[in-house]
Amino acid sequence: MNTQNLNQDDLAAEYREPDMMPPPKRKNWLIVYGLIGILGITGLTLIILYRQVPKKSAPVAKRTVPATRTVFTSVLGTVDSATARHIVDDVSRSIGADSAVTNMIVSGTAVYKRCTSLKDFQNLFLQALLSAEPENLKRQSLLLSHVAGVIQSDVLPTQLFIIGRIGEDEFTPQEKRLIGFAKVLGARNESVGRVSLITYIPPANTSNGEALNGGASSRDKFLTTLKYGKYTVTEHPLQWQ
Repeated sequence: MNTQNLNQDDLAAEYREPDMMPPPKRKNWLIVYGLIGILGITGLTLIILYRQVPKKSAPVAKRTVPATRTVFTSVLGTVDSATARHIVDDVSRSIGADSAVTNMIVSGTAVYKRCTSLKDFQNLFLQALLSAEPENLKRQSLLLSHVAGVIQSDVLPTQLFIIGRIGEDEFTPQEKRLIGFAKVLGARNESVGRVSLITYIPPANTSNGEALNGGASSRDKFLTTLKYGKYTVTEHPLQWQ
């Protein structure tokens, strides 16, 4: 072929490579759309099954002024409904009209939340008191170790309320951890910011602890250990007028 008389368009047409792709079929697109639909349905199903739903509570308002103190409640065991409401009222009175400048933290085996609304604090605190897990001394000592870490990282004057019956288990395996808790809060009280403890701990209702701990209940040993730290400890008599 004489290419001298061909222009560029003619050359392109002359040497254009054939299309190697098969013509699209309507059935192929239906398969693609079907796979996309299946993936979408699977994703939604997994989200519904495995998403973490937060516990219901009142809305937490954003703090408008800096906090000047902290109230920390640590619920170690469940209490009856009437006692729970008395305790919530007592702690709420200690907060008084200062809720706008108070960090309010509810911690326990069932609930953990930092609140800036007094109403939210009251609701969550009552829920924690009524739904705590059964008493277990190891779990209780671990919870207090966590509480000590949180308080240690703060610098504000702090009231710590410890509530619930103490598990009547063997005390010795947990003694070291609880002594550490007392020492951490004692050091914080002396060097960083004031700490005071208020306990709402019912009397021991079993002789099992005495049998395991040489004649003393786990409750008594627990309270004695709390007092190792250099801070004020107030035991509430759990009696109301």
